Amino acid sequence: MRRGWTTGAAWAVLAAAVACGDGGGPVGAPGGRDGLELQYATPRLRVVPAGEVSTVRIALVVRRRTPEGASEPLADARLVIAREEGRGQPSAAATVTGPDGLAAIDVAMPAEPDLTRIVFRMESDAGSYLPFDVVSAPVVEAELAPGEVRDRLDIPKSGVLLRFRLEPGSDVLLVPYETDVDRSGAVYRILYQGPAPGAGASASGADPPRLPQALAPPPEAGDVVEGDGAAGRGLAPATIPESLDIRSCMISTSRRAPLRYLGSRVALYVDAPPGAAQARIDSIGSAFDERVFPRNTELFGTTSDVDGNGVVIVILSPELAAVDGVYCDSIRRAGVEAFFATWRDDYSVDQTLAILAHEHQHVVNAGHHVQANGNVGDERWLNEGLSFAAEALNGYWRDSLIRWWTFLNGQNGGMSMLPLDYASVFDDRYMALVFYVEDRFGPGALRALTQSGLRGTANLEHVTGLTFEELLRDWFVAVGVSNRGWTDDPRYAYRSVDLHGMEDEIAACGCVPVETFTGMRLETLPLSTPFDVARMLDRADADYYRLVPPAAGAGIFDVYFDAFGREFVELATARAR
Repeated sequence: MRRGWTTGAAWAVLAAAVACGDGGGPVGAPGGRDGLELQYATPRLRVVPAGEVSTVRIALVVRRRTPEGASEPLADARLVIAREEGRGQPSAAATVTGPDGLAAIDVAMPAEPDLTRIVFRMESDAGSYLPFDVVSAPVVEAELAPGEVRDRLDIPKSGVLLRFRLEPGSDVLLVPYETDVDRSGAVYRILYQGPAPGAGASASGADPPRLPQALAPPPEAGDVVEGDGAAGRGLAPATIPESLDIRSCMISTSRRAPLRYLGSRVALYVDAPPGAAQARIDSIGSAFDERVFPRNTELFGTTSDVDGNGVVIVILSPELAAVDGVYCDSIRRAGVEAFFATWRDDYSVDQTLAILAHEHQHVVNAGHHVQANGNVGDERWLNEGLSFAAEALNGYWRDSLIRWWTFLNGQNGGMSMLPLDYASVFDDRYMALVFYVEDRFGPGALRALTQSGLRGTANLEHVTGLTFEELLRDWFVAVGVSNRGWTDDPRYAYRSVDLHGMEDEIAACGCVPVETFTGMRLETLPLSTPFDVARMLDRADADYYRLVPPAAGAGIFDVYFDAFGREFVELATARAR
C-alpha cells in the first residue's frame, strides 16, 4: 500500500466505481437472499499502518432483483452496523442507502495492531449481510540496497506491512518459504492495496483463505530396487561369462544376452540380434571406459570390485521398458557390480551413455554404503539426485535440460519443493539441490556425500556443515537470484549450470521450448495496480515473486504479508542492482 491514501481520495474512487456499474465497480462476492444483493463497493479487507490513528471508509451497494430478472439499486434500505471483533470504532450504528444503493461509514482504527470486523446487516432481513475486516498492522522498513539479499526477514507472522522505497527498475524478489520437512498446508497472503483500492484489491477477509491442497504423488522405489541383503553374498569368481540371463528385478523374460564389448572398465551384454549394431556398441563401450567411468570416479569416488573381475557388468535389453535403467542391488544380492539399461534403436549413443552414467552412480553409491552401513545406497531421493547430476556433469545435457526447464517453471503451485518421500515427478528438484551442493561446497562435495557413510539429511549436514534447514533456506534463495546479476554472494550462485543461459546446450538438443534459460520463473506483482495473492506452502517449499515498481517515478510502497500466525513460515527478499 503506497502511503498518501486519504478519505477524500477514497470517496472519489468509490463514487467512480459505483458509477461504472457492473463493468468495473463493486468488487467481491455478493451477499443477501430473497432477491437482495449486497455487494462490496470497497475491498472487504483494508490494511492501515499501526502507530497512528487511521480512519478507513468502508462501503457497500444494495441491489434488488426485479421481476424481469434485472438488478437495480435499492434506495432507502436501512442497514444495521455491528462491530463483531476488535477495537475500531464505526462512525454509526446504522445507515441508509442513497439513490444509487450506496451505504458507507468510517471506521476509526487504534494506533495499536488490531483486527476489527464490521458487519452490515439488512434491518428487514438479518440473514442478508456483508462483513468487512480492517487491520491495523505493524510496519517494517524493508530497506534494501541494490544487490542486497536477506534470507530471512525478522517480521511478525500475524500480518505486517513491508515498506519499500523503490525507484523504477529496482525490482524486488520475495520468497515465502518453509524449511520444515513435515508440515504442510501453510497458507500465506501478499496484498497490495495501491493508492486507490479498486477491483484488483482484496475481496476476501482477514481470515486464512481456504485453498485446495495439492496432492503429492505416492512414494516410489525409483530405479534402485532393494533386495534381500543376505541373498548371494560373497565374492563371485573373477570371470566374465560369454552371456548372461536378462531376467532381473525389472525384467520377467528369461533369455541370454551375449557379451558384445569387453573393455578396461565395462562389459556390455546386449540383448540384440548377433552382430547387429556392433559399431554403436563399441562407441558406447569405449566412451564409458574413457570418459564416463573416470568422470564418475572423480565426482563420486571409486567403484567397488567385490566380484574381482575388474569391470562393471551392464546388461542392455529392449525388455526394460518401465524405466530406462535400473540397479537391482546386485552388490548385496549377488556380490557383483552390475546394472541394467534399455536398448532402443531410437536412442542416440549419448542418450544411452547418459543412462549408463546415471546407473553407474548408483553402483558407486551402493559400493560405499554396503561397506559403510550395509544399505543399498543413500536415501532414494538423494541417490537419484546424484545420478541425475551425473548425467549432466558427464556432458550429457539433454534430459538434464528438460528437468531444469521443468524445475524453473514449476514453483508457486502448492507442491513441496523437496519432498523426502521419493517420487519421480520431483526428480528435477532433487537434481537441482545436488547441483547446488556441488557448486557451493565443491569440488568434491558429491564424493564426500558418497563416502561419508551417512544418508539423507544427516549426510548433507555432515558435508555442508549446515543444518538441513539452513541449507534449504540458502538453496531457496539461490534458485531465485543465481545468474541474474543481482548479487555476488557465493552462497547464492550456481556455477556448473547457468540459470540465465545454456544457449549452446539448448541449441544442440532442441529439447526445451526456449532458446535460453531466464532463471526461476518469478510471478510478477506490479506495484502499479492492487493485487491480492494467497497461496499454500507444502513441506520444504518456497514460492517466488517479483515486485515491479511503476515506471512513473520513485515511491513508497506498503506490501502486506500475512502468514496467519505460522511461525515456521519465513520470507526472504532481494533487490535488483
